[in-house]
Amino acid sequence: MIAPLRRAGRAALALAVLVALLLVLASQAGAQATRTWISGVGDDANPCSRTAPCKTLAGAITKTAAGGEINALDPGGFGTVTITKAITIDLSTTYRGGVLHSGTNGVLINAAATDDVVLRGIDFHGYGDGLNAVRILRARSVRIEDSSIASLAQWGVDVSATENVQVLINRVDITNATLGGIKVTPAATKLASVMVADSTIQHSGTGVSVGAGGTAWITGSTIFGNTLGIEAVAGGVLNSYTDNRIVGNTVNGTATTEIATGMQGPAGAPGATSFKLLLAPLRTSLSTRRGRRVSVNYVATGAGVASLYVVRKGRTVAKVTGKAAKAGSNVIGWNGRLAGRKAPKGAYALVLHVDTADGQHAVSTVKLRVR
Repeated sequence: MIAPLRRAGRAALALAVLVALLLVLASQAGAQATRTWISGVGDDANPCSRTAPCKTLAGAITKTAAGGEINALDPGGFGTVTITKAITIDLSTTYRGGVLHSGTNGVLINAAATDDVVLRGIDFHGYGDGLNAVRILRARSVRIEDSSIASLAQWGVDVSATENVQVLINRVDITNATLGGIKVTPAATKLASVMVADSTIQHSGTGVSVGAGGTAWITGSTIFGNTLGIEAVAGGVLNSYTDNRIVGNTVNGTATTEIATGMQGPAGAPGATSFKLLLAPLRTSLSTRRGRRVSVNYVATGAGVASLYVVRKGRTVAKVTGKAAKAGSNVIGWNGRLAGRKAPKGAYALVLHVDTADGQHAVSTVKLRVR
C-alpha cells in the first residue's frame, strides 16, 4: 500500500514541477521589452533583442512594452505598422530605415488619447500608389522627425484625428505626394494642433491644408513647386512665420496670419548665403534594358557630395558614392550591373542622397523598371 502512495506522490510532484515550468515559460514568452531591435537579416520569430533582432516593425511592436522604443541595427526595409500604444520608433541609429508601403498606409496611428508616439529617422516610399505615409487617427501627441516621404497617391501626413491631438513635424522632406504634403482635418468638435518646422514640401498637390478644428504653424520651411502652396478651409487656421519660403507653386496660397520672426536689428557684415538644400530629379521614373547604364539627371539648390543607392525588394543591392554635386544641374549614374552581372529584370528604386559641407542632407527617389 505504501509503494503505490509513494508513486502517486512522486507523480503529483512531477506534475507540479511541470506546471510551474510551463507557467514560467508562458510568462517569459508573454513578456515585453522596453527596448527592441530590428534588422534587415532579422526574424520576427526572435525575441527582438540586440543579439536576436526581429525583421519588421510589425513584428517588433508586439514584443515592445507600451512606452518602449524600437531601434534598428542596420539599414533596411522594415514594413508597415499599426500603432495602438505609446511607442518610439527611432531608426536614426543606422542613419535611416525604410518603410515601403505600396497600396497602403506606411504608419497608421490609432492609440489611446493619452498616448505619445515618436517616429524618427524613417524613409517612407509609396512607389506611386501608397496611400498616406503617416495617418493619425488617435493619440495625445505625435512627433515625426528627421524623415523623408516620397511617391504617394494621397498625403504625406494625414491628421484625421478622432480626439484632440498635438503633432510636431520637424525636419521632414515630402515630395511627390499626389493629394499633398500635410492635411489637418480632425473630426467634428475635435482639435488638432500641428507645428511644421524646418521641413520641405515639393512636387505635390497642396503643400499644407488645414480644415475645421485644425490649427497649423509653419516655420523655417520651404514649400516649392506644388499645385497649391498653403490653404485654410472651412474655418481652419494656418499661421505662417516670415522665415518660410512659400514660392514657385502654381498658386502659393495665403495664410490666415503672417507672424514676424522678430524685430530686425542693425545690418551686419555680409556672410555666407544661407539656403535650404533641395533635390529635383528631372524624371521620377525611368526604364532600361538589362545591363544598360542608367543616368539620373537632377537639380540641386546647393553644392555637396552625391550618392546613389539602388534598392530592390527593400534591400540596397548597389551604390555609387562620393560624386560631386554642384548648385544647378547634375547627373549621376549606375552601370546596371550587380556583382559584375546584368541586373535582373524587375522594379528598382534609385535613391539619391546629397550632403553639404554645412551638414544639410536631402533625399529624392526615382523609380526604375529593368526589362
